[in-house]
Amino acid sequence: MPEILTAVLSSSPIILKPHLAKAEATCFDELILGQSKQANWYQYGFGIPQGPIVNKTVNGHDVREASDFIMRRLGITPLQPLEQQVVSVFVRERNRKIVNQDELVSALERRFSLPVKLVSMEHNDFREQVLILSRTALAIGLHGSIMIMGIFLPPGAALIELYPYAVPSDNYTPYRTMANLEGMALGYAPWENQHEDNNIAYPSRDRLLGGIAHLPEEQQQKILTSKTVPVHVCCEDPYWLFRIYQDTIVDLGEILDLSVKTMQIAREKRTIKDETKLLKAPQIEGVKCAGSTATSITITWERPWNGAPASSYSIWVHQLFKELTSEKTQLEVTGLEPRSEYHFWIRAMHSIDSDPTSPRGEYSEKTVCRTL
Repeated sequence: MPEILTAVLSSSPIILKPHLAKAEATCFDELILGQSKQANWYQYGFGIPQGPIVNKTVNGHDVREASDFIMRRLGITPLQPLEQQVVSVFVRERNRKIVNQDELVSALERRFSLPVKLVSMEHNDFREQVLILSRTALAIGLHGSIMIMGIFLPPGAALIELYPYAVPSDNYTPYRTMANLEGMALGYAPWENQHEDNNIAYPSRDRLLGGIAHLPEEQQQKILTSKTVPVHVCCEDPYWLFRIYQDTIVDLGEILDLSVKTMQIAREKRTIKDETKLLKAPQIEGVKCAGSTATSITITWERPWNGAPASSYSIWVHQLFKELTSEKTQLEVTGLEPRSEYHFWIRAMHSIDSDPTSPRGEYSEKTVCRTL
């Protein structure tokens, strides 16, 4: 794992499985294992065809909270009002390429009078990618994992996802789903290559990169003449691999028209109300142990003065594995063990027009208190 990513995720060294294998015993004071499923919005087709997770509503404000946290850890400030925005094009060098990439860049520069930045995993490290995306008004790229960098687009930006010939956009929607989450305030549109002559396939490649030479001749012909990828599960369907790893000549006129329309939708999504809802609840400071008995601890904290107004506070008590709430800037926690240590984290909650999807602030630093 690149060092820059470990620094973003934690101030402490990340312990990997090989490290544990070399030790006879490993003890932890505190441990975070795995990841929260709270913000999972999509399943990638293990067992059933991929798609949004059924009966689950994900708050886009939570996604924004995570991306803002990463930006702060990287030392990247949000886009400032007078700062020039850019157009970003996601590119790849080894496969799934935009064949007429240079012509696309020139057309975008002429149409929008903005600098065009190329974003790639080959030439931009993680911080560079985040920095560029955080200043982007319009991002365009072929379907693929790098599109998840769209979580760093500022509210009011537009995301155009390109699909190679015969790949139906409605069947592969992780980034469409992300862009349309309440609170993301992004415009989104898919573009499908409908021109069979504008794709370049590679049937002789390795099978995991779209090659089909290993298949029986009859099946090869079916794939070569197919007009759409059949619905399938993850992850080695030959129709899917053959089509998704095509290179594409994009239609410049179609892309420009779609970009203009999607940018207008993005501007409309970022209404005054949306901007208010995206005002972050500030981090709580000044947390103190105000008093304790053998079975209770009283904690207090400062009322935040900037950011969105706090309507209540959420207090996580680690040893109780419980989250408590308070409408005041203090709380007495009872039913505790004598002569014991307890850890507290506090965050502000706020509600705009009684909207339950309004965002929550970050947790404060840990505060340690003891009972008598």
